[in-house]
Amino acid sequence: MATAVELRAKLAAVRRLRDAEEHNWDVLSRPAQREPEGEWGIWILSGGRGGGKSRALSEALRRRVRLGISRESAIVGATAADARDVMIEGPAGVLACCTEAERPRYEPSKRRLQWPNGAVSHVYSADEPERLRGPQHDFAIGDELRAWRYLEESIDNLLLGLRMGDDPRGAFATTPSGRPELRALLERPGTVVTRASTYDNLANMAPAFRERVVDFYEGSRLARAELHGEFLDDVEGALFERRWLEENRVEQPPHPADIRRTVVALDPADGVGAGAEQALCAACITVQGHVYILRSAGERSSPLQWLKHALRVASELGATIVVEDTGYGRPLLELLDQASKESGIVVPWQAVHAAQSKRLRGQDAAVLAERGRLHFLGRHDLLEDQLCTWVEGDKSPDRLDAMAHCVRELVRGGIGGGRVQGRAVPWVERAVPDGAVPWEGVPIGGIFAAGEERRVVVAERDRSDQAAWLELWRS
Repeated sequence: MATAVELRAKLAAVRRLRDAEEHNWDVLSRPAQREPEGEWGIWILSGGRGGGKSRALSEALRRRVRLGISRESAIVGATAADARDVMIEGPAGVLACCTEAERPRYEPSKRRLQWPNGAVSHVYSADEPERLRGPQHDFAIGDELRAWRYLEESIDNLLLGLRMGDDPRGAFATTPSGRPELRALLERPGTVVTRASTYDNLANMAPAFRERVVDFYEGSRLARAELHGEFLDDVEGALFERRWLEENRVEQPPHPADIRRTVVALDPADGVGAGAEQALCAACITVQGHVYILRSAGERSSPLQWLKHALRVASELGATIVVEDTGYGRPLLELLDQASKESGIVVPWQAVHAAQSKRLRGQDAAVLAERGRLHFLGRHDLLEDQLCTWVEGDKSPDRLDAMAHCVRELVRGGIGGGRVQGRAVPWVERAVPDGAVPWEGVPIGGIFAAGEERRVVVAERDRSDQAAWLELWRS
């Protein structure tokens, strides 16, 4: 009869075998998720949403450390939070991919993983490209390149540091994007590109994702990038060209004194496709007639939750909320009062009527972009992909619709006077005598809009930059 010590040893051996089997990447992986064969310096795994890209990177690092090929490696995320939450501690991160025996010790304060065999993986953020300038590595992994703010600088510094060992290499994953820096990386000598489709990994996803997201987008050009992992050039017949967006991108918003009006446009989910997003776009127009896209967001949530988010954005930017008053916009307007009361945020809203086709509504923004008068503040990759891939006849993407409403209202809606104002905010409309400033004789602070008839919509909120508004009014 076996002793207690022998039984514990046998049980531990069985657990190790089971652990190894559950983490056997040769069995669990698909061919597209494994490192390419042959000679290469850069491997880019272009994949759709949920295609298993992050897991492939973690497993590539794990294999090289286990075989002793990598001793000093780099883990680079789009941000420090992405590196920690996705690449290290996430369900497809390094820690989850390793067996108990080979799992490294994560030291957040030192920004590194210490492997049992002595290898070290250093953790970096692509938001800090200068930190990649000095260190040397023999292997590097980087996730979601399209989201790297300083992509070119970060990649250059990282690749210049791959000078240790006999065969230093870099493996990267991304959802396709038209960013020029990403295109340039694809064309570098020694780069190998493989593709992983969302459909390849559907068995490991929630059924709701298939029903609400995949089925909704399938058949559109956007699905070719977001689901199938294809890099798309400008689509013939699309309203926008990527170069228009790249050439006029900015890193700073306009000066407050130059801003004539700011709006937050909403595009509710239409209820037809279960994967549709509740979308919003925030933009402003300057006295020079340039439009700046400040925010673009979408979420699959309840209308009330989404409206509270929109109220927060509008309050932060001092904006008016704009909602189309037909179709699904009407019940949305009815929820604004409730969202405002529950959140304690009060902003003006405005109903607009859009009788034109979606393409005609988007043409205002396209014309501005081509003339160099539409500027994106930072990157809004999903919106930009929608702009450059949608053609008339396709399902109209949600973020594109929100931006079209936003820009059209700024360009054609004027700056007040005669617009239909909502009851989501206590407001008064007063005639302003010639020569008077908007707040003279008015005990309420803050001006939201000024029309050609010199009438103002005054809301019950303070505004600290009255000097800037006074300068704008007199101009």
